[in-house]
Amino acid sequence: MMNPPIGLIVGTIKIEWGIKAIIGLLFINICTLNLNAQKTALDSLQVLQDSRALDLYTLTNNAAYTGVLTPSVGYAQANAISTFGRFKQPMQASQITQLSMASGGYKKINNWGYNGYFTYKKIFENKVAWSGVYTAYDDNPLIWADSSSGNWEKDEVKALVGITAPTIAKKINIGLQISYNIASGARLSEPKPFFRYRNIAIQPGITYQLPNQQELGFTGTIGFAKEENELGFLNNTGNNVLLYRFRGYGTFSKTPFVSGERRREQTDLGVNLHYNKSWKDYSLLFALNAAQRDDEIFEGVSQPVTTGYYTGIELGGLISLYKGNSNMGKSITIKSSSKNGYIDDMIFRAESASSVYQKIALHISKWRLNTVTNNMWQFILSPVFTFIDNTDQATLTQFTTSVLETVGGINYRNKSAHKVQIYAGIDAGYSFVVDDYFSSSRPNLITTLLVQPNYSFHATNSVVVNAKIGMDISQSIQSVIHSIYLSTNNRFTTLKSSTRSNIQLTYSIIF
Repeated sequence: MMNPPIGLIVGTIKIEWGIKAIIGLLFINICTLNLNAQKTALDSLQVLQDSRALDLYTLTNNAAYTGVLTPSVGYAQANAISTFGRFKQPMQASQITQLSMASGGYKKINNWGYNGYFTYKKIFENKVAWSGVYTAYDDNPLIWADSSSGNWEKDEVKALVGITAPTIAKKINIGLQISYNIASGARLSEPKPFFRYRNIAIQPGITYQLPNQQELGFTGTIGFAKEENELGFLNNTGNNVLLYRFRGYGTFSKTPFVSGERRREQTDLGVNLHYNKSWKDYSLLFALNAAQRDDEIFEGVSQPVTTGYYTGIELGGLISLYKGNSNMGKSITIKSSSKNGYIDDMIFRAESASSVYQKIALHISKWRLNTVTNNMWQFILSPVFTFIDNTDQATLTQFTTSVLETVGGINYRNKSAHKVQIYAGIDAGYSFVVDDYFSSSRPNLITTLLVQPNYSFHATNSVVVNAKIGMDISQSIQSVIHSIYLSTNNRFTTLKSSTRSNIQLTYSIIF
């Protein structure tokens, strides 16, 4: 038998290798198509949830950035939260149960972006003492309360509508969003304090693109809030209940009452200036913000009179740097804020109390997606330093606390193309009181029952342990996504062996 010519053998080998190369390229292309196919709306939502990309919208509140990372999806959501434990501030409820329903989404039509949400929440609060307002710890200590306690029921509705316009002259992007919040609540036992709360805020935003992938942005905020409080007996029970008007951190006045009315009007002004730059696989954001809040308090039924003013001024900034992409990368964010509050008492006709709250937070994250096993691991480290100073001039009361809390965590996400994707995360840390101070030269009932326990709350070392598990279920790439997540946040202290825990269950339908 004759051997084939050398040229024929070489040609055959070349053809075989060519076929293998073609098959290899086809295999690579198929894999690439599969990877690209995984870039679905769910992937984009998971990137936002894990903070694996620079989220300009969240960090700047600029409506012009709404559709940069947000996919065009809608959602419906049900949520249940239970908070319980003895480690709490004295005017907080011992146990809080929240049930909520929400719906919203984002859609882009003809280069116009539309986003919004609507949320209804039902809140049950047990064993609430010394609070007859919407939020007792809302920076402004000018509140009122009676000397009894009980259980509360509250209803709250939040809504937001936003719009972004098409790009102007290939450089300018503008957006606008309007948020509205309304709430009401009452105590179930007499005397029955009642509140109504309304808040509307308008936030225009604009960005201007500079050469070399640079961008400047501006966000403005104008907000108006109004809270109305009523207190009185529905039945003449004859209980000896006193009305306390808090005018600082220990200063107060008390009177017997049959009924009373109070009104708080609030104005908010804010501005955020930011600079964004991208190069290679880096993204950088630098932002500065300033805000001022002004409250005026009125009391009286037929002829309301002004009883006090509160002014809050906040300054802050952040630097955020991202390197890599959503599959493999790392980030570091430094954020600082300083908030000063001042109370003008109309009885003293002078500044009666002041507060300082300063915070600097560092967030470091690193993540990697294994393209073979499709498992994503993320490692997080978040140290936070806070300083608090509350001073009352009339009672010569002051407390300060400096606390360093460091939390580290690991997140895992299964990114396989199966119908079920799994998420699990755990983090733990320690909150250490670096320095603290308390002094009261003229102690009274309120400093003993409210101010000093609030100081002890902030001046207590604690251990933090949090965990979260969940799954996302989809039949196919274009199908409806069902998501269910369960999380728990826990804080353990040595203060009378008290703890505080939060358990949350969320079910979402994404379409």
